[in-house]
Amino acid sequence: MVLLCAWHITRNWHQNLNKIKNPEKRKIVNKALKAVKEELCLETFSKLMKQFIQELLNDSDTCEFGKYFQQNYAKRPEKWAYCYRKGLGINTNMYLESLHKKIKYHYFEGKHVKRLYIAIDGLLKLVRDLIFQRLIKITKRTISSDKLSKIVNSHRLGLEIQSNKIEKLADNEWKIESNHSNYIICKKEEECHRLCNIKCTACKICIHSYTCSCVDNLIRGNICKHIHKVAKMFLNDTHNEEIQEIYVNQNDILKETFDVLPCTSKSANNDGHESKKKKIESILALIDKYELTLIEESKIHRNLDSILNIFYNKKEHNNKKVKMMESSTINIKKKIEKQPGYFSTQRKRYTAGTQKNPTTEEVNNIKEGLLLNSQEI
Repeated sequence: MVLLCAWHITRNWHQNLNKIKNPEKRKIVNKALKAVKEELCLETFSKLMKQFIQELLNDSDTCEFGKYFQQNYAKRPEKWAYCYRKGLGINTNMYLESLHKKIKYHYFEGKHVKRLYIAIDGLLKLVRDLIFQRLIKITKRTISSDKLSKIVNSHRLGLEIQSNKIEKLADNEWKIESNHSNYIICKKEEECHRLCNIKCTACKICIHSYTCSCVDNLIRGNICKHIHKVAKMFLNDTHNEEIQEIYVNQNDILKETFDVLPCTSKSANNDGHESKKKKIESILALIDKYELTLIEESKIHRNLDSILNIFYNKKEHNNKKVKMMESSTINIKKKIEKQPGYFSTQRKRYTAGTQKNPTTEEVNNIKEGLLLNSQEI
């Protein structure tokens, strides 16, 4: 399945909204686009889509934009509508574009690379650096990704939800009332047997434990605030309201990481690698077994830092040795064209095409109006 990036879709719509000369109608159409795009029910989406296109084409001011929308997006809603990407956890491709930019400008130094071995060497360096970055984050017990940060934030917001807004519908089903909508939370009967490294230990749940009808869970793949509230209130101890540290199984991840590292090494001494791996695994087992004093922990940290510095020095030395080779057809010394960023940092004049996102109340009113008009017809 091929999905379109939600950010690029919104940008294209905003650019083509200038086809609508009336500024008031332009604002209304922009809000209606968001309401149609974010509808999660497939049946309701079909009704909204049909009525929305019909109203665009019937109005002379919005007819031109209606033809553009019908030709480019109405024929393939499965690529951009939220109701077709529920549970996928993918909505934008910003991470992929950021990775491409890092490869082109950091590892290829912003030059055209024609020789295959230079490209492979750059990719191997990228993998090596990502592995060491992961090791450092795990060792320091820091939140290692944007998803973990969102889980912590959702947990805090979930604790702020009032308990009287929660209604139990069945054994494994609850309803939470919000200001503009109601959300249904369901607990999966089967236990999650997957190795979920990203979870909320305060609620003792992972992403596979519950499902919620909100956009944050169905589209963005996050453990939303509604799930945190239900899990904390009904299924876990409610006395401790402090946010515990998100735990990642370090032994499993470190073992998996060090299994990969020897593959990218240039040394042929496999016995030496096995010996190092066994020593590292022994250290991890002893750390979990014994309680250390502050002085002992300080010594361990200093030794670990010195070990990591050895690899950093190796990395800097190897970077200086690799040189880009000349090509007969492409001037590799010439910088490649600069990749455009997500937005311009230059100050721009205010234009009539600038649009604001509608509120939840406005979205609900637009949906009700479109559905009411479709019933009258």
